Amino acid sequence: MPTRGFSVRLYFPDGDPRGLKIAESSKLIRIARESGRSILENANTPSSPPISEADQADAHRFLEDLLTCIEVLGMTALRPVQATSKSDVEQDEMFYLSARGINAQARVDDGEFVLLAGSEAHNTPVSAWLNRPEFRADRARRQALIDDGVLAGDGKVFKVTREIRHTTPSFPTSAGLATSPDPYKQWKTKDGRTLGQVIRGDDE
Repeated sequence: MPTRGFSVRLYFPDGDPRGLKIAESSKLIRIARESGRSILENANTPSSPPISEADQADAHRFLEDLLTCIEVLGMTALRPVQATSKSDVEQDEMFYLSARGINAQARVDDGEFVLLAGSEAHNTPVSAWLNRPEFRADRARRQALIDDGVLAGDGKVFKVTREIRHTTPSFPTSAGLATSPDPYKQWKTKDGRTLGQVIRGDDE
């Protein structure tokens, strides 16, 4: 599946004397970091300059309009991630993965596959996964999760510190196992049904 990305350029025809560009850029980067749905090529978060209440209101309205337009275009990179309570997770169908010495938990939420915080991820990638060009994008995304502290820890096993969401289960599984995944067979419910059986109706 091709990777979709976008860039945002804030343009002010008369320059930016009020510092709105920096203020809005700072908020956009913070939102992108908190959503956990995208890779940031710009890792720096500029400090928001002191601006008046009127300018803050202008910046807020512009940002709300921008986020609405991005959603209308079908881009989910800046969509906020809602905090998941234990009771919410228990009501959903939970999936479990045990492979390469790690244990992970996931669920499907609003059409996205969610690798839950507290899951384990393998620290050492399989050599074949490192060398195959078709996994180049997954390797880059996984490294970004490590750099951002979403996959954290020393030794053989990482801990997932924040939910990892994706439109398919392939990347979260690949990020956890650091190898070529087979998510529709590897993830199973407590009663042994595979992810493929639950969401696609696969035969046993």
